[in-house]
Amino acid sequence: MPVTIEDIYRQFNPLEPLEVGDDRYVDCTEVRGIPSLFERLKLALANGTASILFAGLMGDGKTTLLKRLRKHLEEAGHLVAFGEASRRLNINDVDSEDVIVLILGAVGETLRERYGQSIEDGPLRRHFEDLQRILSLDLEVQKIDVGLNGVLKATLEAKDVALVRKQLRDKLRAARGPNFLELANAYLDRAREIVAEADRNKRLVVILDDLNRIESHEESDILQQCRLFLSQHSDLIHLRCHAIYTLSLGLALKERLNLGARYGQEPIVVPMVPTHHRDGSRHEAGMAKLREIIRRRVKKAGSSMERAFGDPQIVVDRICEASGGNLRDLFTLVRGVCAETLADRVQLPLTEQAARAAVNLFYAGKLDTARRYWKDLEQVHETHTFTDLEPEIQLQLLKNRLVYVYYDDTYWYDVCSAVRNELIKG
Repeated sequence: MPVTIEDIYRQFNPLEPLEVGDDRYVDCTEVRGIPSLFERLKLALANGTASILFAGLMGDGKTTLLKRLRKHLEEAGHLVAFGEASRRLNINDVDSEDVIVLILGAVGETLRERYGQSIEDGPLRRHFEDLQRILSLDLEVQKIDVGLNGVLKATLEAKDVALVRKQLRDKLRAARGPNFLELANAYLDRAREIVAEADRNKRLVVILDDLNRIESHEESDILQQCRLFLSQHSDLIHLRCHAIYTLSLGLALKERLNLGARYGQEPIVVPMVPTHHRDGSRHEAGMAKLREIIRRRVKKAGSSMERAFGDPQIVVDRICEASGGNLRDLFTLVRGVCAETLADRVQLPLTEQAARAAVNLFYAGKLDTARRYWKDLEQVHETHTFTDLEPEIQLQLLKNRLVYVYYDDTYWYDVCSAVRNELIKG
């Protein structure tokens, strides 16, 4: 069967992080300016128990990078537990106790998968047995497994029940005898022993994704993240395991010095794939990577660039430049071109006219929000700095993806393509 527009469309899901081994993956770490990213992370993890913060804009490929890191660490012989906060927790109401329970659950599941072992005995089990009574009553759960698994199941069911979340946290904080952090560390100590029994050079590493998605209204997402990563940082850094936490770029920029002091190192910030240099000239290497990302997905759909795009040099470059190097925007734009082409015809290729229409529609949405912050955006474009703006303004510009962060010899900032084009027109 011939390749259809729908086939192309399906390959550009902006919400789908790539799994390790997916042949659509393109390594962009060098053009992003972070070729030593995995080495930096591995060195930090190899020297003492480390808590590492990993930040970036929504849609910049952090999850895919973290899954690649997981592969790197596992190839080096370490045991890696990968947890996704948005699947277990109410992402708009997260405290350190929630994070610790999620970490213990991810570790427990990984131990069972890798070694067929479970840690369900001792003080932690008795503590969880006590929790069952509260959870069973409030959630009307007829039967919950005793132990960590049961609490994790109840936590999942409670993610949208504010009262139960509060009761769970209160119970964890009011633990009789050893406090909950001590019990959690006892669990992690036993987990590390199991890992060491398999290979004494192995380390236990936890990667906790999606905490950067903590978001509700206005600046409250930053307030919640401040509570977790600053006010409650002691719980996170005193867990006896290596841990990597994602956080929002807004908090990383706003509180860089405070975070660096608390965690022993500043957050690692993931920059965009560059489409241009500071002087506005095209970044050829970055554009080549974006073209390759599109080419591989088109190939996966069963087509070639020539068959998919009537004139790849014009159509694809227009899409890449409009994205500003944000991968989620790149995929959204390709899908927009698919929709515009389908409105006029029912077959490939995707046309230059459709690309222009999709980009114009994408730009219109950006510009509608941007006009409220025009003076600030002009300042960012002229100076390529960002951190001297008011924190509330920074937050809004990042949340709406009006400002992107890039890196060469240092981090620098520029406005999105829609705004930059308007500023250039004068």
